[in-house]
Formats: sequence, C-alpha cells, structure tokens
Amino acid sequence: MDRKTHWIALLFAAGMLLLSGCSKGSSEESTARGDFSAVKSTLRKARRSHDPQSRIALLRSAYENFQTLEARWAGFEKIPSSQKKYVDKLLQVPLQVYGLSMQTGDLDAFKWALARSVPLDTQYAELLKFWKLGRDWQDFILSKDPSALSIFMDMAVKENNAKFFNRHVGAFKASGYKVVFPLEKTEFNARFCRYIANRIDRTMRRNDTEELRFLIGHMPPLAAVVHIDWKTKETMQALGPYVCMELKDEALACKLVDLGYDMNRIDLAQTGFDVGGPFFQSLEAHPEYAVVHVLRLGEWVGSLSPEETAFLLAVPESALRPVNDLHIDEAIESSVRSADLDNAVRLIRFREQTRPLTRHDYDDLLVWALESGSTTDPRIAIPLIHLREKTYPLTHHDYDKLLGWALEFGNTAVFDYVRQHSEKIDLFSINLNQLAGSPKLFVLYAPQIMQKIYPTMDRKPRRDGTTYGRIQALFSSHHPRAVLYIVRKYDLGENWKVVTDGRTLLMDVCEGGNLEAARYLVEQRGEDVRAHTGYIEITTSIFGRNRAKEGRLTPMFFAAKGDRDGRLIRYLASKLGSVNARSGFGATPLMHAVDSGNLVAAKTLIALGANVNARMNENLTSQELAGMGNYEEISTAYRRALKTGNQAMIQLLKEAGARP
Repeated sequence: MDRKTHWIALLFAAGMLLLSGCSKGSSEESTARGDFSAVKSTLRKARRSHDPQSRIALLRSAYENFQTLEARWAGFEKIPSSQKKYVDKLLQVPLQVYGLSMQTGDLDAFKWALARSVPLDTQYAELLKFWKLGRDWQDFILSKDPSALSIFMDMAVKENNAKFFNRHVGAFKASGYKVVFPLEKTEFNARFCRYIANRIDRTMRRNDTEELRFLIGHMPPLAAVVHIDWKTKETMQALGPYVCMELKDEALACKLVDLGYDMNRIDLAQTGFDVGGPFFQSLEAHPEYAVVHVLRLGEWVGSLSPEETAFLLAVPESALRPVNDLHIDEAIESSVRSADLDNAVRLIRFREQTRPLTRHDYDDLLVWALESGSTTDPRIAIPLIHLREKTYPLTHHDYDKLLGWALEFGNTAVFDYVRQHSEKIDLFSINLNQLAGSPKLFVLYAPQIMQKIYPTMDRKPRRDGTTYGRIQALFSSHHPRAVLYIVRKYDLGENWKVVTDGRTLLMDVCEGGNLEAARYLVEQRGEDVRAHTGYIEITTSIFGRNRAKEGRLTPMFFAAKGDRDGRLIRYLASKLGSVNARSGFGATPLMHAVDSGNLVAAKTLIALGANVNARMNENLTSQELAGMGNYEEISTAYRRALKTGNQAMIQLLKEAGARP
C-alpha cells in the first residue's frame, strides 16, 4: 500500500468512522472526527491567509497534525472518495512551504520542507535566488550541493563579496578551481584572477602582508588559467619586485615562482636571499621560467650581478637559449675569471652555436684568464689557447701578444708555452724592462738573460745574453724592485762608466727615480753622490764638427729628471749632494727639472735651497748651445719654464722669487 492510499485510510478512519460499521467506541470516533476537523480547519485558514509567514506556520501545523493522526489511526484503510481531496492538499504542503520559505527567506521552513522529501532545485536560476538570500542560505546550499560553489564564487567576484570569498576560496582551491555549467570557463577565469589581482593591488598599497599572503596562496597557478586580462598581468608583474626586493619575503617569493606568472625583473642582488637558499632552489627548479619571466635575461637589462651569474652557470643549456648574448658573454667571463674551466668551455661552445667567437673575443678570454691568475689557477689559459687554435691558428703576432700578456700578468705557464711554440721568440729577445713587469718571471728568468753581458750601449737583442744598453733601459723604466735586484746581484762597477762615457751607475739609477737602488749603491757599493760626468770639447775632424756635451752633471741632475716623489733628491742632499751644483754650461739641477717638467722635483729642490735665479755661463757659443736653444731662452730656470709654457712651473718659480 503506497503512502497516498495510507493517508486516505487515515482520513476515512477520522471522518467516516460511523459509516464503516466499525465496532470502535463512540469516544474514539469522536476524537478522530475532531482531529480531522482541526486539520481541515487549519488548511482553510492557510488558504485564506495573506501573510506568507503565517501561511507557512499554518501549513506546517496542518501537516504535522495530520502526521500525528497518521500515527494514531494507522489501522484504518477505507475512506470514501469524498475525503481524497484532502490527501492531495496535504501532500502538496511541503512543496508549498518550500516555495514560501524562499519567498520569505525562512531558512528553517526551507529545511523543514527538504526534510519532507521535497527535492532541492540547484538549477542556475534557483542558485542565483539562494545567493540573494544571504550568507546562511549560501552556506546551507553549499553543504547540500558543493557543485554550487563556482556559481556562488562567480557572484562573490561580481559583487565584490570579500567575506564569502575569504570563507570559501580555500574549498574552491581544493576543488581544483572547478567550474560547472553554465559558467564559461575562460570568462570566469579572467574574472576570478582579476578580482584577486585587484585586491592584491590594494593590499600592496596598504602594505598588509597577511592579506597578501592569503591572496597569493589562493591565486590559481598560471598553468591552470585559461585566460588573464592585461590588468591582472600588470599587477602580477609588479607583485614580483614588491615581494622579492621590498618585502624581502622569501616564502612568498617562492610561492610566486610556483604560480608561474610573469614578473618585472628581479635583481637577485637586491633580494638579500642567500645563494642556494629556498628562492634560488625554486628558480633552479623552473630554470626556463626563471630566465625569461623572473630575471628577464632575454633582454639587455644591464650587467649581471654575481648572484645572477651564479644562477646562469647552474642552469641547463635549454634554459640558456632565450638569454641575451651579452649575458652569455658575461657568464663566460665570470667562469674564466674564476678558473671554472668546465663551465667556461661549456658556455663557449654554446655561444658558438649562435655566433662564433672572433679573434678579439678569444683575446678577451685570455686576458681575463691571465688577469685572475694571481688568485686562481693560471693554467686555465692553456686550455683556452688550445680551444682558440681549433678555430684560429696562432700567428707570430698572436704569440707576441701572448708573450706580452704573460709578462704583464706573470703567467709562467703561458710564458713557457710561447717560448716552446714560437719560432721567433726566445728568452734573450725579451727586454728586461718588459720582463720586469712580472716580478715572479723576472726573478726566474733574469739570471739566465744576464749570464753574459756585452759591454755596449746597443739595445738590439743578443742570442746568448744582454747588453749594457738594455740594462740602462731597465733603469729608465719604473720598475724599482727589478732595478734593486740587478744592482744588488751584479756589480757592474767601473765598466759602466767606460761604456756610458762617464756616467756612473748611480746616475742612471737616479734618472729612473729608483731610490732604493740608489741607497744601496751609495751605502753598500760606495758610489759618490758628487761624482760628475766628463766634459767633451768641440772638435773638428775630417768627418765634421762635434757639438760639445753638457758635462759635469752630478747624480742630483739626473734625480731632478726622474724623482717622482722628492724622496730621492732629499736622500742625495742628505749625503751632501748639492742642489746648487753647476754643470759644465753653468746649468743647475733646477733647470733640468724645469726642462723635464718635473714639478715635484722642482718644488723639492726649491725647498732645499736651490737658487731660482741662477744663470748659465754667459760665454757659451752658439755652437755649444746648438740644439738647446737661444741663450736668452734657456739661461735661467724661469726662462726655460716660459719656453716650455708650463704654467704650473711658471707659477711655482714666481712664488719662489724668480725674476724674468
């Protein structure tokens, strides 16, 4: 027997008890009639009521009273057809209450109707009605049908309902941001991401880190988004630098990397994050994304920081393909300077896939390798030379450059490589002053070069030794340690005066401004600070006339040319060297300082009492002065300064009392 038939039986029991011939007592019949009359009366009142809320109450009362009657009179099965209309009305009561509850917003009545087997309608139009009824209704509907979440979330986004969004976005994320019909996924994705982006934008302006953390935590990853609009892209781009370089929040930065959105360039040096830390690990886990969308190394954005270089050296070649060529060059330079041969070779070969390196590029690589040789393994240069030779075989000119760099940077490996492989370069063809540029190489090879010294001022190379002329060239260069090494190790003695026509070793050392070597010669070798050069008279021969040289030059004259800081002149003066010594022409050290433009030497000489108004000998002939100038132009230090046009020197002499 179905439920409707059962209810009809109850009505029959309540209303038609006497007609059925039943043997029940008169009291039971009376009760049944009264109960049924109450149900019918309540239904009539409900029908006449104009107040929906009252109507709901009456309908519920009638239905519940009839349920009580059903329990009490369950045994009656026959009813006349005249009572069946009341059964139909009672069966419609839960459905009526369902509709009236939505009309009045009575959630309790709605729940009552659902409990009486009324089916929940979750069609789109009905869900919109539930949404409008408020939070309690929304939460209840979601508890009954979770699939309504995307519809409600769409409404929350449209209406900027942050409270609903905050309560349920976690569940929406857990669902995989599932979108159900009739929402169009592409449009919804764009709307949803735009809503979060707008809130992120406001949150950044308020510096609300907690809300920002919440929003980033619920932003869909880019891979799960069908479409985002320009505003969302712009906000997410700005979010990267804000989180990484302003907030310096490494945990949030890692979340941004996991989301995969495009960022404005992140300068790793400005993040303060440790190399090898969580953020760097996140980037290394997504190298292609990091290169293009975080560090933006596909474009030229200025030189790489050490952190960015370290990252590039750690990523696979597949991530290097979008990188700007200039950044690849920087990474190559870094690996070469740090003697990271494996990375250097790997990056060079990668670079050559798009643009072969030129000779100039290889020259730069070798210079970088040699420059870093003092702090790293200098032998990295040899593999680079071999790598270059595969593309550009070395010429004599290349060997000359390599030799120069080896000498400049003190690289023994390259120095020996050039000597072994070049047919035109041997040890004795190298100038001592060139070799002196590398103290390490100088000490190693100078003794071999100076095993044999030719007594000549010729500066051409010898096959088995060197010459006085080459040694003198070393003294004239600014390599004080090398000069001191030579004068201490080799006693050139009187032979020097013979070869140089009267110049002592001390004079040449002073002309180079080498204080320590001069001190050694005076104090250990007994060189005379008052010794002077000879004087050559004008002579006439069948070969023509010889001009007289300016003789009687003491070491002070030479120091006036070469002293760079005044200490050498002061030292010579302390050993009784005269600052007012006179040459064979009557010139003074001050005049020689003016001629060489040595302002420091001139100041020192004046400070030590040099006569600023001293004049040269007046009886000098034009033949003696040939090549030096007119007597009136060179007779005093001041006139020599005027001749050279050295304004600083002129001013110095004026202030010291020099007269025209």
